[in-house]
Amino acid sequence: MVKSSIIVILVASLISCNCSPLTSPSAPATNQPAAGPVKSWDFSKSHSTSDIPWPDSELSNYYEMAVNQRVHALFENSLQLDHFVDRVYFERWKGRLIFVQFMLEPETVDEAASGARDLARKWNLSQKPVDEWLADVQSGNLRTAATMRNALRPQVSLEILNSFDSKKPFYISLMISWYDSEFR
Repeated sequence: MVKSSIIVILVASLISCNCSPLTSPSAPATNQPAAGPVKSWDFSKSHSTSDIPWPDSELSNYYEMAVNQRVHALFENSLQLDHFVDRVYFERWKGRLIFVQFMLEPETVDEAASGARDLARKWNLSQKPVDEWLADVQSGNLRTAATMRNALRPQVSLEILNSFDSKKPFYISLMISWYDSEFR
């Protein structure tokens, strides 16, 4: 009886971790939507600081939030972000968000290039800086890359930055801004 109970527990454990007795747990693909908790924000109609959990104790105009989970964020013009996010930075002015920066998880060169191309395409940004960055990195020139669009609202900037992790040396930063002349 005890032996069969242990086998049932072992099988249940293997099923719950999505692995067989001979493999390790499988991890979700980088920056792909995965099962589990999702932090959702809708910035498509409002940019109020009440739309995010800005702590009452945070008096500065800047707020950093450790997220470490999948984020689904909606923006005007049907734009959206659906990725695993490490950190988010917010900036406000008089109760309105004027800046949100999503720092995605560290990635390999190929993952960062693929993710940056995909985001550039979805956000109507030039992919040329990403392609140039990839060619440079593949030839041994480790550097960062940026592509941005300021002519439309919201203003968007996509960067590939160094993570200083030897196995996953880059991460993507996606910055969305509603900075207008009224904030100057």
